[in-house]
Amino acid sequence: MRSPGFKTRLTWLLVVLLALMGLSGYLALQRLRGVAASISTVYQDRVLPLQQLRLIHNAYRVQIADALTLAREGSLSQGQAMRDIAQARQLIKTEWQRYLKTYLVEDELRLIAQTEPLMRQAETQIQAWLELLERRDAASLASLSQARLTAALQPLSGRLDALITLQLKVAEEENRASRAAYDEAIWVIAALMLITGLAGTGMGWTVFARYRLEGREQEQRRERLQRFYMALSQTNQLIVRERHEATLFAEICRICVNTGHAGCCAIGLVDDGHLVRQAHAGAQDGFLAGLPQRWDLGTDEAQRSVTGTAWRSGQHAVCQDFLEDLATLHWHERALKNGLRAMAAFPIRRGGQVFGVLAVYASEPNFFDAPLLALLDEMVGDLSYALDDIDRERARQTALADAERDREQFRLLFHRSPVATLIISMQSKRVLDVNSLGARRYGLSAEQMIGHTMQELDVGLLPAYRQALYERLEAEGRVSNLEVQLRGRAGPLLWGLLSAELISYHGETCMLAMSLDVTERRMTEKAREEQQAAVAANQAKTAFLSRMSHELRTPLNAVLGFTKLLMTAAGSRRSPQELDQLTHVQSAGWHLLALVNDVLDVARIEAGNLRLHARRLPLLQVVHEALDMTEALASEHGVHLHPPPPGDELTVRADPIRLRQVLINVLSNAIKYNRRDGQVSLSCSQQQGMVEIEVTDTGLGMSAEQLAHLYEPFNRLGREASKVEGSGVGLALTRQLMQLMQGEIRIDSQPGRGTRVRLSLPGWTSSGTTEPGALDALPAPHQAPASGRVLYIEDNAVNMLLVEQMLARLPGVELLQACNGAEGLALATSQQPDLLLLDLDLPDITGLEVLRRLRADADTAGLTIVALSAGAMADEVQAALQAGADDYWTKPLDLEPFLAGVSRLLRAGGA
Repeated sequence: MRSPGFKTRLTWLLVVLLALMGLSGYLALQRLRGVAASISTVYQDRVLPLQQLRLIHNAYRVQIADALTLAREGSLSQGQAMRDIAQARQLIKTEWQRYLKTYLVEDELRLIAQTEPLMRQAETQIQAWLELLERRDAASLASLSQARLTAALQPLSGRLDALITLQLKVAEEENRASRAAYDEAIWVIAALMLITGLAGTGMGWTVFARYRLEGREQEQRRERLQRFYMALSQTNQLIVRERHEATLFAEICRICVNTGHAGCCAIGLVDDGHLVRQAHAGAQDGFLAGLPQRWDLGTDEAQRSVTGTAWRSGQHAVCQDFLEDLATLHWHERALKNGLRAMAAFPIRRGGQVFGVLAVYASEPNFFDAPLLALLDEMVGDLSYALDDIDRERARQTALADAERDREQFRLLFHRSPVATLIISMQSKRVLDVNSLGARRYGLSAEQMIGHTMQELDVGLLPAYRQALYERLEAEGRVSNLEVQLRGRAGPLLWGLLSAELISYHGETCMLAMSLDVTERRMTEKAREEQQAAVAANQAKTAFLSRMSHELRTPLNAVLGFTKLLMTAAGSRRSPQELDQLTHVQSAGWHLLALVNDVLDVARIEAGNLRLHARRLPLLQVVHEALDMTEALASEHGVHLHPPPPGDELTVRADPIRLRQVLINVLSNAIKYNRRDGQVSLSCSQQQGMVEIEVTDTGLGMSAEQLAHLYEPFNRLGREASKVEGSGVGLALTRQLMQLMQGEIRIDSQPGRGTRVRLSLPGWTSSGTTEPGALDALPAPHQAPASGRVLYIEDNAVNMLLVEQMLARLPGVELLQACNGAEGLALATSQQPDLLLLDLDLPDITGLEVLRRLRADADTAGLTIVALSAGAMADEVQAALQAGADDYWTKPLDLEPFLAGVSRLLRAGGA
């Protein structure tokens, strides 16, 4: 089979031959074209002019002379003669002009110069003869003889004969030149064909010789590749049966030498940056003699070597001829001495990393062609796979031994486990194994349980817990410390702490379940948790009430105080509408304060100590007051309020403040938990002595589970993370207030469909008694104006400004101000005020600590001190009084009572 190289050279040979033939043809064509041009020149420049001269000569000697002769003899009419002569003259003129345009030699030019005057003379004579014909001068025509005609044209005829003779002569010469050129072209073509043939023969012989040489080389390569195929086959058989690495390496080197006819072969393994020779073979392995067993791969010599290149790159590296590769200059002498000319190195991998190098040496240059390299790469790949397989087998044997050991340990642990343990098939749910403690837990023997499901045995987890266990196990793969309830064959339900995970047991996916009996601990913890929950709830309630009281009373102090100041100072400067607005602000503020006080009374409500003032109330008036107070909240949330439709005036028996509080709470919930552009509708009706107020909204609604916990204090029903603010105490307080007013509250709700609240109150009857809700009588007229120095210790600038403007109504009172405890102590010591007003919530020192320091200092121990705070809890009041306060006033401050109290204390101090 021809090699690709032979085919390529044969193709190039054909291309060159075709090129030479083309070149020869082109040169021959050019020569023939020259001959043809020469022949064409003879024809154009000699043959055609010769014919033209002969036509001219014939026109003069024959046509014109004959026409005159025939006319003279009467054989030709005079008109016809004139036409023949005119035609001859035109022919002479045309052909002479064509002749003059041909190629003319020098002799022709000379003869033409002599001929043209004779042609003009002949033309003159012919014109004269034509005139005779035209005049029909018979006598003159008769006098013309043939001799006269010939004599008149004789000179011109002679010159034309000379030109014709010259043309024949020149044509003969050019014809001889053209024949010579033709003969020369024939010889040139023959020479070119000979040269082309010789060149083609030479190149063909060269290609054939090269083909024969390549054929021998190809045959050698095939034999070499066949030998290494056999080596690859023996290697594959070797790696199947041999598991000992040292023997494997030695046998592979021997196979490469004996079967593959390599000159030498060696395998080295990489260890800590060194190549350690493990095996070698070959008659020429003297090449390796004297080399160290451990070869440092970090040296320059190793870095430049073929072996080092293969190790670094992870690809095979080749040196086809030691004597031509400067990179292997160090090895030239050793290679020549041992008859080695070429080598290739192949990286051996183990676990994906270069583990060693296989080096193959040959005694022939260019020994390693591409197919052989690919074959050796495959051999080394098979060796790498064998090494990985050895490692996998070792790991498998180790894993089997570990598994057997672990299985034995598992059996021991399983049956000696201090907790009840079961193994249950995840597919059939049958018990595959159970330890003795687990069997006792369920009142059965291990033999009775194995092979059955827990449902068949009617023991184990309750259905809800069992379902939750399997769902979590399938989702997460394991369950840790799941508290469950389970039953045994007899006795009460038990509590267990269950842990389970998926395991493989006898080739099947199973659940290993371990449960610890925590029934006794569960009961103990439950009792303790209930107690802690009660304590925590009480503490949370107390903390919440205290915080809410303080946080609401502080801003209410400013709202109510400044509103009162505006109302008392308004006079005629305010319009009635503005005064009415201030009245509404003040009314809402005092109502809010009343609500705060009600929150503080939650504990008293639960104890049954809250007092209500029930009286006859017009229901719609209270409803509209509640709507007015919640209108701003509805606008903020984008909710539309619909008051009850007009109808008969309904009256109820209730406390006005508490009823308004109930309505505001219900309306606020309907607004806050509604949707944007939602609706809240109210309606009132009376049935069987009871008046019913119905509030319906289009809001979020509540589930059955939420309705079950609706009246639990401080429970926001899972909406703690929402943006809606709240404390969770409103509905609990609302139901208690409704019950105290001998009414009830009913709530119907569905998720996403809104909520309907029904408030039922007893209607007013004529037999009922009324408790007038009149205001307390105003205090007696002021005594003499009070005077003195008042020190107010307060960090809130608004509260400070309010007290300042209130005390401005007492002209005899001077106000001193301190914004923190330290400054207040200093002023109290230096100024000795007649009255000291002390806020208990200061930024640097607590108010109680300020009280203690004032009473402990002899200079300030006798000062009159009033604690002025937003805290209204009983324990807060008691703590202030115990710390040394003479009185405790809660915010918000009412103008008249506050001024009366200050005046009273100042007058008492002055006395």
